[in-house]
Amino acid sequence: MSKIKAVFFDQDGVIIDTERDGHRVSFNMTFKEFGFTDEWDVEYYHELLQVGGGKERMKHHWKTKGFSKPMTEEEIDSLVKEMHKRKTALFVELISTANSRFARGCIGS
Repeated sequence: MSKIKAVFFDQDGVIIDTERDGHRVSFNMTFKEFGFTDEWDVEYYHELLQVGGGKERMKHHWKTKGFSKPMTEEEIDSLVKEMHKRKTALFVELISTANSRFARGCIGS
């Protein structure tokens, strides 16, 4: 049995900037798919990271800036759940297909 040579502990954005280049991009792709013109740039997304959770970020955006299409409180709750589910699927797909780009510079890559 071989000895463990290293153990890495990671959190989104520590080793690889998945927040800026993964989650943010996936949110923007989701907005477009759902017919919104909203787009979160790097600076604004950094502000949104102060809000914990993707669904909570979308609701915060809706409450503070509003989405490009008007919605009621009842509509936003179900839509945020649906959009977050799609955003997560897009994120997984994005990371899977871009794995080598995200891993560049990591030990062993």
